[in-house]
Amino acid sequence: PYAEDNLGGFWAADLRGHLSEYGGFFSNVGAVRKQFVGGTLLGVGVYWDYDGDQNQYPTGGLPGTEQYGQFGHSYNQVGVSGEWLTDFGNLRSNGYIPVGSTAYTVGNPGVPFFQNYIMCQNGLDAALGGADLEVGAYVPALADWAGMVSVGGYALGNTRYDWSNGPQAGQGVVPWFGGVYTRLDMTFLDNWDFSIQYNNDSYFDSTGFIRLTYRMGGSRRRNVPDQVEQPMWRNEHIVRAHQTPVIVQNPQNGNGYWNVIHVNNAAAAGGNGTYEAPFQTLADADAAAVNPWDIVYVNEGLSTASSGSLYGGTFSFNALNQSLVGSGGNFVIASQPNCGVNGLYTIAAQTTLNPVLSNPAGASVDIPGQGGATVANFTIAGSAIGIRASGNLDGTAQRFGTTANPYNTALSTTGASSIRKVTISGDGSTNLQKGVLISGTGAAQPTGGIEFTDVAIGNMNNTGFQVGDGNSTSGGDVNISYSGRIVNDTALNGGIASTIIDVNNKTGGTVNLAYRGAPSGSTVPNEILDVGGEGILIDSNSPTTEINIGNATLVNSVSTAIAVVNDNSTTTIETVPNTTASPSYTSGIVKNTDGSAIVLTGGAPNFTYFGTINNAPPAGGGLGYILQVADISNATGTQNVINIFGPGGYPLVDSGDGVFIRNVDGNTQVNVTGLDLQGTGTTGILVENSGVIGTGTTAPEFNFFNTRIGGTTAGPTAQGILLSNNDLLTTINFQNLDIALTGTSAGGIRAVNGGTISAVGANTLSTTSATAAAIYVDSPTPASAGPGTALETLNFTTVASGNTTTSGTAVPAPTTAITIDPTVASGGLTTGQINITGSFTAGGGAGTGANVQNNSAQPVTVNVSGTQISP
Repeated sequence: PYAEDNLGGFWAADLRGHLSEYGGFFSNVGAVRKQFVGGTLLGVGVYWDYDGDQNQYPTGGLPGTEQYGQFGHSYNQVGVSGEWLTDFGNLRSNGYIPVGSTAYTVGNPGVPFFQNYIMCQNGLDAALGGADLEVGAYVPALADWAGMVSVGGYALGNTRYDWSNGPQAGQGVVPWFGGVYTRLDMTFLDNWDFSIQYNNDSYFDSTGFIRLTYRMGGSRRRNVPDQVEQPMWRNEHIVRAHQTPVIVQNPQNGNGYWNVIHVNNAAAAGGNGTYEAPFQTLADADAAAVNPWDIVYVNEGLSTASSGSLYGGTFSFNALNQSLVGSGGNFVIASQPNCGVNGLYTIAAQTTLNPVLSNPAGASVDIPGQGGATVANFTIAGSAIGIRASGNLDGTAQRFGTTANPYNTALSTTGASSIRKVTISGDGSTNLQKGVLISGTGAAQPTGGIEFTDVAIGNMNNTGFQVGDGNSTSGGDVNISYSGRIVNDTALNGGIASTIIDVNNKTGGTVNLAYRGAPSGSTVPNEILDVGGEGILIDSNSPTTEINIGNATLVNSVSTAIAVVNDNSTTTIETVPNTTASPSYTSGIVKNTDGSAIVLTGGAPNFTYFGTINNAPPAGGGLGYILQVADISNATGTQNVINIFGPGGYPLVDSGDGVFIRNVDGNTQVNVTGLDLQGTGTTGILVENSGVIGTGTTAPEFNFFNTRIGGTTAGPTAQGILLSNNDLLTTINFQNLDIALTGTSAGGIRAVNGGTISAVGANTLSTTSATAAAIYVDSPTPASAGPGTALETLNFTTVASGNTTTSGTAVPAPTTAITIDPTVASGGLTTGQINITGSFTAGGGAGTGANVQNNSAQPVTVNVSGTQISP
């Protein structure tokens, strides 16, 4: 104390200066008045506190803090302190009033964006005002050390400044909160004071300190009169709420900060692309996104599907590894280790719904050879093209777990472009609308890779998913993987029938579309459903192209359900029963429209169809084959194979016109398993005009396994199986054949220059016609001339014929139950045998040699139960 007033009060100056280990200076300047009241001491003080210790929160080189450093600031405050000191204990209270600028922020809690940055941690540095109150009592057991225990409480906060965005918008940067504390003070030795304090509150949680102080002016004293010289107990630091801002860095771009360009069509005009002032249009963002790794982030804004304020025009990627992201879903990027989890930072969905893009005059999104592009969290509605891609689609492979690489697939590890959680839908109008087009010519031919996951395409009337647009090499050798749903229904897409999938003119690469199971963790199951459209078209692809299409349901397709035209690729199409659609469908292909269920024409494809088919006669008349294979030609040494089969015993059900095979030449194999032919057409299975190429020896092979042929088969030339004008080197094999025809003019098996024929396994044959043969084998042309018929072994367990005509000598002779070379002069039939291990009946009675006409120049034998009955 330096003075005493007329009221007996003692005045003192309280001057404190501090220097922290980080080099920051802070100080306290106060005027204190103390006065004795009885045996107690009352004190009051007024302070000016300066806190310039801006570096008290070292970052330790924390990545992402470089832009704002330690984010420390200088503060000033006015303090008011009061105390009442007694021989038994103390009562103290302090008030703190920060003045001037008392808070600084970067970003907002719950919002990952600030300006064009992504904030791993928003920044806050605020001086907190408030008050504390404590009561202390000397502890008798600690009297030798002047031991005192104090308990108190405090209230702190800063509501002068509000958060501007996010879930805490409009709230104070530090809402008022309260806490409690307890402290133990002791004097161990002269000049040595010891204190330990524990605090707890909802903001800082548990804090405290342990302090050992050497006082050059003497230790803390218990004697009340002596305490007139003691400084008042108060906070020497201005209390701060502090959080160092951390910006997310891109470890694959030199650890530079991610650059985000914002778009929101609900924002004010004149924005600059920051979070606080977004662009209103995609065109503005497109013009600003010129650097690799730029992210264009589109807010839902006003673009609800019914608002009419959709994002129009075409967004075109301008550099490698750029991203176009909607606000309706999470977006995961790579980051430095101190952000997110394991170096992955998730930008959580900012809106409930995805933004909606629409461009009736063109593509909504264009990837023109700027590889590594990512498109995520959008709805595209009513666009002429939803997403278009061309050129090299590969960029830099991104880290596993990011949106660009969520499943660590083969394409993602090569840096392929990625489309994630996007819905593309038609608007039901007659405007032509295409879901996805991947195509280009010349230098813009698609190369590299592109991957789609959790994508849904619905009700396009100008192809759902198209690769190549008909130009000679427009499909390129790009690798494509699509996981999700493609659904078209002509009742909902403007009534225009179009292909649901079209893959054409690819020079190589692999295309997987909804093939088998979707990746674990995805939310959109694999499904392809086409109702009343033009089905799937595979056209003019190279031999080095592989195409896999799965989970397909094709209902009443116009013309064909699956057409493979002039193609040389290896293609697999799988269908499964579909129960997710409304109404549900029970077969892979359901058809009662004009045209074949599956057509392969031209080229030399390797093709596999696995699934069910239910093919019925066209409702309006016309032809409706379950399978049509025509004009296939392969002169190479490598055999191309066509497989048609499905689950169960007879998955290929036909009540239409059966199987049609014509003009298949060269080294081609066709395998059909599980046919159930119950039609009313002229033939169940027709194979004609097929053979070698030129004078070569590469001839086709046709294999039919587990085949059932029934129905009535109408017309004078009706046959369960008709083999006609095939080269002798063409082989046609049957295994487990069951023919049961009830038509009055229906023959069973008829081969006229039918090629080389065999039937093995458990085969049965039954016809009711009194005029047609159950088995008719002829070879009018000598084998040396090319076409002809050769019987290897035709094995039957039973043969039943309604024909009882007795063999005659006239030329041509009458048809019998089994007729072999009816014209004696033919001479083209080669050696073979027909074995019937069980019963042979003709006209209801036991069949004999009289029911067999056999004029073959070469010995062709007919055996019943091991006994030769002909010749």
